Amino acid sequence: MNRFSTGMCVALAVACAATSASGEWRYDGGLVFATEDVEIKLTNRAQVSYTARDPDLGDSSEFFDVSRFQVRLDGVVKQHWKFAIQANFTDTRNSSRSLEDAYFMYSKRPLAQLWLGQGKTWFGRQDTVSSGDQQFVVRSIATQEFRHRDGAQDNRDVGVAIVGRNRAETYGYSVGVYNGNGINQELKDNTDYMAVARLEITPFGPVALTETDPSRRDKGRLLVAVAARAVTEGTEAIEEETRDSTAVLEVVYRIHGLNLTAEFFTRSEDLPLGASGDEEDTDGWYLQGGWLFGKPRIEVVGRYSEVLREAADSDDTEVSIGANWYFSELQAKVQFQASRLEYEGDPVSPRIDEDRLVAQFQMTF
Repeated sequence: MNRFSTGMCVALAVACAATSASGEWRYDGGLVFATEDVEIKLTNRAQVSYTARDPDLGDSSEFFDVSRFQVRLDGVVKQHWKFAIQANFTDTRNSSRSLEDAYFMYSKRPLAQLWLGQGKTWFGRQDTVSSGDQQFVVRSIATQEFRHRDGAQDNRDVGVAIVGRNRAETYGYSVGVYNGNGINQELKDNTDYMAVARLEITPFGPVALTETDPSRRDKGRLLVAVAARAVTEGTEAIEEETRDSTAVLEVVYRIHGLNLTAEFFTRSEDLPLGASGDEEDTDGWYLQGGWLFGKPRIEVVGRYSEVLREAADSDDTEVSIGANWYFSELQAKVQFQASRLEYEGDPVSPRIDEDRLVAQFQMTF
């Protein structure tokens, strides 16, 4: 039985136990069942999209896609034990990858909470924010570049961490150790574990882990955070190890419908013995902003992003604009994104500049 099947069996077992107990049902953005000792919330998120790509060279293409259909079970047992299980049924590449989240948290002491299992590693704000709470359909090219593994959907991994916030919620942190080879992987293909540490400062109070603030607060909120990640991959015995050290600075400001986010990444990668040069550096950043109007709830957004590689003539740029129309706050929305993507020459794997249009409908229930 793969991990996806095991996770769904656990979810069903918990749900069946809940239904047999005396409690109450209610709807609060999802189906909630609560007893004196247990509270469980079941939510679903569906995203259906249309994409049109027009490269500068070659044929254009268009297609519809069910981007995500995620089922999530969140719960609290005996007040302090929290758990989450999330599956995405649209990942057809490998059924074992369908299980995205499966973790527990012991939260009795807010300043030092134990996190154990599989989930996001808290590196990079845009990658940590749920896809359902994004201002754009597609994350920035900088965010995609600095994920810890090529081809990953986000920064999820398996491991253990300590996370915490002070009672005034003016700062928070996380320190974790992970396998470093992505989700649902039983064998490690790297020599050492991956370590991730993050510190955030929120002097005016907590900043919700979203890219849009539907409350349109009159009082401004500011977040400044730094995070670092280190992972060594390869086989030491034949001197083919590479060490990837990455850092990010995050800045968020929001007030009365205005939301501004910026992230600045830098990565240093030690090259294997015999490779040209000792290390390869890559930098990247994005600046993203949006304004959410009160009625109707329409948001206009814009973003500029760059990936700057040490190798000559291999930089990437993105210019994106978009609009979002929200129904029932963030429960349902329609999104539009138009992007210009430009890639400087890469003789090994040349990429072609293109214009891209993406439209998406999302429903959370």
